[in-house]
Amino acid sequence: MDLHRWFGLMRQFGLTDNQPTYAELIRAYTEKHRHYHSDAHINACLQTITENAMNISIIIPAYNEENYILHCLTRIIDCFKGKMEYEVIVVNNASTDKTQLIASKINAVKIINLGKKVTVSSARNVGWKVAKFDNICFIDADVLLTNEWVDEYISFYEYLENNRFTITGCRYELSEDPGFIETSWFSKIAESSETYIDSGNLITTKETLLKISGFDETLITGEDVDFCSRAQASSIKMLINRNFKAHHEGYPKSLEQFYLRERWHGVGDLKSWRTFLRSKVATFSFLFTFLILLSLLSLPFNIYLFLLLFSVSLILNFVAVMFRFKTSKIDIFFLHMIYGFARTSSIFHRKKI
Repeated sequence: MDLHRWFGLMRQFGLTDNQPTYAELIRAYTEKHRHYHSDAHINACLQTITENAMNISIIIPAYNEENYILHCLTRIIDCFKGKMEYEVIVVNNASTDKTQLIASKINAVKIINLGKKVTVSSARNVGWKVAKFDNICFIDADVLLTNEWVDEYISFYEYLENNRFTITGCRYELSEDPGFIETSWFSKIAESSETYIDSGNLITTKETLLKISGFDETLITGEDVDFCSRAQASSIKMLINRNFKAHHEGYPKSLEQFYLRERWHGVGDLKSWRTFLRSKVATFSFLFTFLILLSLLSLPFNIYLFLLLFSVSLILNFVAVMFRFKTSKIDIFFLHMIYGFARTSSIFHRKKI
């Protein structure tokens, strides 16, 4: 249903709210017609309204997210309440903590429990294939939607209805209470240009998902880059829209969490020699780590060779930081070294889901 027709129905039933409100429209229609139409007629009309109402299915893959899932789900309910029809599907990816128990306490949530852990791509595909609505949103269990996100979806709805082969969304915002690593590292990433849409904040349609067969279930990570690349190759529009504001509460708060996060993300670049060679991050990380290790091995034998190799590795790191972040701040320089070591160590974890 386009917005002109929606607002026309609102005016017809005496509603003046400046946002289309599905629940109020239903109540107003029933109140206006219950005195002079049969129940069958009213139910048929209500069915028409329901079928044409704004709607969305929200898919949330979750593995051991007991620290985040409740806040994620209650935020969705708070933001969407009374504004449109929606469903929330949590795909519990064989969690071993209290994720399933916590999510099951919220009546508005549909839970799909997987018997064994699969890739996050597989979990997302399970979710959208059973979704009730044709407009699909993917978020992660540690993401918090905002009222701005819902308002933007309402504004974008008519475009999406008329352009079914579309993906939109944007990079996450920092958490609502960001720590040092977020403000130093991830805020700089947020300022850089976006070439794909994070799969933890992505809106599309079933038509799009069917056309490109959803997410690549063989990928452990990097599935969003692959998804956007295949979509664009299939002439599907990719619209990065910063108004879909969502906070990522799962950003690392410590150096250990930062290292583990980047080690996991690096696995996607090691799927094959081709993906490795195409990744600037992977080639930098391995070259940087190789030079550091080589310099340390040379230290007992030749101090000058050590100083040369170590200096070259630091210069390489400095150039990479300047190229990527356009800054020479020492905190970024230090974090980028850890980043390189973590991405290199992904080689020992590439077969783990």
